[in-house]
Amino acid sequence: MLPVTIAAPQSAGGLTLFPLLGAEPAESSYDLLPDAIDVGTVTITEVSESGAVPELLAANTGHRDVLVLDGMQLIGAKQNRTVSRTILLPAGTKTRIPVSCMEQGRWRHTSTTMHSRPDHSPSKVRRRTRAVEASQAGDAAAHPDLRSPSGLLAMAQGGVWEAIRESSSKLGYHSPTDALDDAYDSARPRLEELAGRFRPVEGQVGFVAFLGRQPAGADILDSPAAWARLHDGLVRGYVFDALELAPSTTGVTAEHACAFLDGLAAAERRPLPTVGRGEYRALAGGIIGGELFAYGRAVHMSAFPA
Repeated sequence: MLPVTIAAPQSAGGLTLFPLLGAEPAESSYDLLPDAIDVGTVTITEVSESGAVPELLAANTGHRDVLVLDGMQLIGAKQNRTVSRTILLPAGTKTRIPVSCMEQGRWRHTSTTMHSRPDHSPSKVRRRTRAVEASQAGDAAAHPDLRSPSGLLAMAQGGVWEAIRESSSKLGYHSPTDALDDAYDSARPRLEELAGRFRPVEGQVGFVAFLGRQPAGADILDSPAAWARLHDGLVRGYVFDALELAPSTTGVTAEHACAFLDGLAAAERRPLPTVGRGEYRALAGGIIGGELFAYGRAVHMSAFPA
């Protein structure tokens, strides 16, 4: 696990974030998906004309690897998706990436390629995928040919739809295609108001999030520069969760954040077949999540209470 220091918390609307500071600044060895899509070095399309719900095809024509975080939202093609696992797309390759549908009522092209949305998926959606992965990782690791990563992660699809419907119902939002990004747009004024109260701090590489007094999750990257670029989108994912709460003073302390990180360090690591570059492990036990190792270090870790 990355050595980190817990900084002073930031709170708003029932959400508390404890920024995590890296021990040493590190240069990222990769580009980030939103930037690669913007400059055209990565294009993401359906895997074929007929498409496949749990997979998309990512073509990286650039000279650097590209980091894709679990929970990134991809909009367009035959239906909107959310990335199901953190992936490093090797330079100059095409990679089938595992995804979950987040727009149940559409299966028709609105564009040829996907574009990235700046809002990360909420933690309750990401947690459903990590829970399925943790529960299945033992069998998949023992029998690597038993199930592909996309096939394994597709088992989370029902839970993802359930989480989206639950949030939309609680917040009183409706989408004609049950699209998660429509719910985000409906909540935009309040979402941006709260998200604006959480600002990155110097040297930050992650945070631990609490909804009320309950831990909601954590994300940690290997580079402050990469974190600064992705911070706002990750924050909005947790703010979206917080919109379901009555605003309150949470009373959580750094000791609570430290206890969550201790659980993350103690979680069982279960290697799984990796998509793209590096070595991927599912976290299981009291903490579930995923971590991707490449270039001799942990590039990204996401963790949630089981």
